Amino acid sequence: MRPESPLSELKGIGPKTVKLYEKLGIETVSGLVSYFPRDFMKYEPPGPAGSFKIGERAYVYCRLDQAPQLLISKKGLHYVKLMAQDTQGREITIVYYNQPYLGKILRTGMSFVFAGKLLYGPDGFRMESPERFAREEYSKLTGRLVPVYSLTKGLTSKAIAAAVTQAMEGIGPFKGTLDERVEKKYGFIDYDRAVRTMHFPKDEKEFIKARDRIAVEEFYVFLRRLREARKKITAVKCPYSIRESGVVDAVTASLPYELTNGQKNAVDRGLKAMYAGESLDMLLQGDVGSGKTIVAFLLMLEAVANGHQAAIMAPTEVLAAQHYKGLCELLERAGLPYKACFIAGSVPVAEKKRLQRAIKEHEYDLVVGTHAVFQEAVEFACLALSVTDEQHRFGVRQRADLVGKGDRCHSISLSATPIPRSLASVLYMDMDVCVLDEKPKERLPIKNCVVGKSEREKIYRFIAGQLQLGHQAYVICPLVEESEGLAGENVTDYAVSLRQYFPGRVIGVLHGRMKNTYKEKVMADFAAGAVDILVSTTVVEVGVDVKNATVIVIEDAQRFGLASLHQLRGRVGRGSDQSYCIFVDTSGGNEKNARLQVLAGSNDGFYIASEDLKMRGPGDLFGIRQSGELEFNVADIYRDKELLFVAADLAKK
Repeated sequence: MRPESPLSELKGIGPKTVKLYEKLGIETVSGLVSYFPRDFMKYEPPGPAGSFKIGERAYVYCRLDQAPQLLISKKGLHYVKLMAQDTQGREITIVYYNQPYLGKILRTGMSFVFAGKLLYGPDGFRMESPERFAREEYSKLTGRLVPVYSLTKGLTSKAIAAAVTQAMEGIGPFKGTLDERVEKKYGFIDYDRAVRTMHFPKDEKEFIKARDRIAVEEFYVFLRRLREARKKITAVKCPYSIRESGVVDAVTASLPYELTNGQKNAVDRGLKAMYAGESLDMLLQGDVGSGKTIVAFLLMLEAVANGHQAAIMAPTEVLAAQHYKGLCELLERAGLPYKACFIAGSVPVAEKKRLQRAIKEHEYDLVVGTHAVFQEAVEFACLALSVTDEQHRFGVRQRADLVGKGDRCHSISLSATPIPRSLASVLYMDMDVCVLDEKPKERLPIKNCVVGKSEREKIYRFIAGQLQLGHQAYVICPLVEESEGLAGENVTDYAVSLRQYFPGRVIGVLHGRMKNTYKEKVMADFAAGAVDILVSTTVVEVGVDVKNATVIVIEDAQRFGLASLHQLRGRVGRGSDQSYCIFVDTSGGNEKNARLQVLAGSNDGFYIASEDLKMRGPGDLFGIRQSGELEFNVADIYRDKELLFVAADLAKK
């Protein structure tokens, strides 16, 4: 068996199962081994219900003392109700939703260890959809870290773990790019051991060592690729002469608002570099809603006014189309004669070929699009300035390819990720890091609140009020669907509940397992106002400007990093109407509430990022992946900043 072998070479994986793995993006044996757990479940010794805290995970050994009851809830959900007694004789109500078959296989007198969140209400102790184990089976799990993977319907974490075990027995050893001398100098474990430990660690200490080794590998490979790409780019001096044309002042005067001091400074810095004949290589870093795009547009127009071309690339068609519309409106308002075009994957082949020919012949001055912009078939007559929006969403080579189309053109990267300057200097090397730290004056600060699960009825009423005013809403869930061994709200079931609560309203669904074309359509419908409430995972497109969306509800908010939550919050507050962010904390713990209060009290992304660094502890290593931060699978630029500095030092050598 080889790393590139298809999954079908593993025993027990047939054509149907292969398709399930493909939904997770896994097609080869090496892809499977690199599919690290998203969490770990630690099974503690079982005890009576009273020995565990309410609202936290409990492990209770119980005996069923009544026959299962098949019931239907007020919302029409089928569920099985079990009455059980723990070892101290306390009654516990156990409920399983949408699993009617349990009523046939469970009998009075059976005993199990139930693992799940312990609740308490008018009827006493209660557990909803807990894991269920025979006592002997549970004893084998006690004290172990059991991997929990991101799943799709039809696959379980247990099945993936078994497949990973088989794959690791068939291939190896796994080799990283750092040699033994480096590992010994910095105290890293070897790469092969790290890969294997990532799936099956003995304890948290061993897992942390493995995760650190994988993280530094990711940083090192990223920085090496970045250095190689930048060497090629900087080897050629920018040949495009740009002089003051007056177009920036004219366009600025035509705007219906005044630029902030930060925006003016960024424009001035960009113009100064281009006028001096230097190669502009700027990272324009600004909090969500800080107005980075207009800065990029102004610099693009100065390049075009000098007889050259300029292009802006966005990670999604929806965002690219939004930029195209905004740029066309800007040209019309200022009465400028320049021509802009839009090129993306959805553009028909014949039209795409026409655009490619027209761009090459300089029939278009401004090009707006997605990754289609840097495809080999697209050639520019004289690309003097390239802009990459949400740059962390593109690979290093993709960004280099766009710059390379202009024979070392000027370059601007836009980023809404609030990266401290010390980290930005490492990640972006000698780029000019320019920070926008103000919001446009016409935008009101977002109003925030942290609530518990019991407040959900009030949340729905509040959303209803916003919908009646003609606005829209987001609801963010951590999971796509109900997941084995991982509690939390999921998009699939949540959308069903909302459709029952909001009859007549259009509820959209968005998550990473959808095809890109469908995701684009859902976001386009939401942006156009055809969807009232969008229920999504964190895949909800970064940077899309839906001014009519005024409320976002983030379920299980305690499971995300603060920086990630701040990015999600930025989906609202993009218009002149008052906007709201509601963080739903389902943990019931004071420590988690303290973290969320940081968000409730501040809309400053850089402050939140710094607090996120301070408040992350070892427990966060096992949480849901942080989103929106560059292109790493395991590494985290905030949590692993010391490893980033080590990798940067190694990459230089």
